[in-house]
Amino acid sequence: ISNNLSVSGTLSFTAGRVSLGSNTFTLGTAIATPGTLSYTGGGFINGTFTRWFGTAAVTVGNAAGRYPFISGTDDRSAFFGTSGAITGGTVSVNYTDAAGTTPVTSFLDSGSGIAKVSNANWAVSNSINLGASTAFFRLRGSNITSTSDFSAVRITSATGLFAGTSIPGTGS
Repeated sequence: ISNNLSVSGTLSFTAGRVSLGSNTFTLGTAIATPGTLSYTGGGFINGTFTRWFGTAAVTVGNAAGRYPFISGTDDRSAFFGTSGAITGGTVSVNYTDAAGTTPVTSFLDSGSGIAKVSNANWAVSNSINLGASTAFFRLRGSNITSTSDFSAVRITSATGLFAGTSIPGTGS
């Protein structure tokens, strides 16, 4: 796409790829009208997908919090979820599908054993006040098969605490 786009009702993703470039695709228009994602396959390539959320809790791992990104035929979706009610607002995920890896010559924890990092990355921003709720993010990648694959997570800016990683079952 060559400019920013939005859908106020239902976005149906069934297959294929949509290249966002440096543009933003927004689902929903406000807290009261967050829009709906119907998903069976495909995804965005690069760019930013912004979703509006209402005030209800969001279960991580389903279409209600999915950010469908794709790299070739590999699913690179991100999933947002909360443990309870929120004030509503937007969560934006920017995915950069960059091939290859970069060797790591130094790291904050010199005993980490990290030799290289993926050049692909997700950047998340939000306008939601979680209140007493906890936010969850799940990232999909075909090479992520155990918690040791997450031996290092780089968080450049965050409010709150990082609680560690876990690998869900074979679901989403």
